[in-house]
Amino acid sequence: MKPKILYFLTADTAIQENETKKYTVVGIFDMLNIAAESNAVTVPTFVAFLRILNTKGTNKVSVIIEGPDGNEFKTVEITPTEPTQHDSLSVVAEFQNTTFTVPGQYKVKVKINEVELDAMDNQYLNVVKH
Repeated sequence: MKPKILYFLTADTAIQENETKKYTVVGIFDMLNIAAESNAVTVPTFVAFLRILNTKGTNKVSVIIEGPDGNEFKTVEITPTEPTQHDSLSVVAEFQNTTFTVPGQYKVKVKINEVELDAMDNQYLNVVKH
C-alpha cells in the first residue's frame, strides 16, 4: 500500500517522552502574522508533526515548504537510523530560523524515499500581513 499521511500539525515544538514514546505537541498553529510595520516574520523554531501510515521500508522522509509562488522555500530531511520495520511512522521535522517575507499560503509537501505523498486539506501555513 502507498504511504498515507494520517495527521499533520505545525507547532512550536513536539517532545517525545522517553519511556512511553508518546509525543506532546506544544503551540499548534496554522497562521503567522507579519506586523504592518515590518516586512517579514522570523520564526526561530517550529515543527511539522506528522503520522504516516504504510511506511515499512522507509529510509528517507523529506518535508518541503513551498512558497506562495510554487517554488521550494525550505526543506528538512529526516533519515531514520535504519529503514522502518513498522507500518506507521511519527515524523518531527524541525525548521530553524525561517523568515517569511511574502504573505500567502505556504504548502507543505511530504516525500518518502523521494516519492511525494498525497496532501491533506490542512497541509499548509497561512502568512498574513496586518
